[in-house]
Amino acid sequence: MSIKIEIGMRLGRLIVGDLVDDAPRKMRRCLCDCGNDKDIRIDSLQSGRTQSCGCLRDEAAKRTGLSMIKHGHAKQCTGETSAEYTAWLSMKARCNNKKNKNWHRYGGRGVLVYPLWENDFGAFLAHIGCRPSARHSVDRHPNNDGNYEPGNVRWATQKEQKNNRSNNKRYIIEGEFLTAAEAALKYGKRADLVYLRLSRGWSPEMAVGLI
Repeated sequence: MSIKIEIGMRLGRLIVGDLVDDAPRKMRRCLCDCGNDKDIRIDSLQSGRTQSCGCLRDEAAKRTGLSMIKHGHAKQCTGETSAEYTAWLSMKARCNNKKNKNWHRYGGRGVLVYPLWENDFGAFLAHIGCRPSARHSVDRHPNNDGNYEPGNVRWATQKEQKNNRSNNKRYIIEGEFLTAAEAALKYGKRADLVYLRLSRGWSPEMAVGLI
């Protein structure tokens, strides 16, 4: 049932003000308890759908750790999610949900999610940043056996992740731990040639042409 809207009426956090003369629809200028002014459609006020300037929704999102309105990575009404938000959910599922098909490779062998990121997508996004392209996904680097935590996560392509797998042998070259593929790329050599030289017992430095 709709109600009659009058100046000075309180609706939730809103105090109803004057009609907005130049609005395309019938709207009232309302003052929210948080201090914001907002023009709101009269039918939304009458139905009770709108009871704040939007701050109630923001606070609900923060309480559940989604930060949906602030970051725009998950749309509360449509259910659409960004790639970054989906990656955050998947990361947690791999580590926390025993029913997840990949749990045995992550949570099952002790891989954890940084406590602050567990319930705060915004903190995770602030650290890792936006996904560079559709080819990138979340990778633990430089320690592939470590946790999802500050200093050990990045966006990486499938090729980069393959190089970061725990079963890839790494070589110390000029103080860096590199796979043969990474070393070949860094020093401008063909990967198959570097693999061949290493298989024949060449030192890593010789294999990439440093000596």
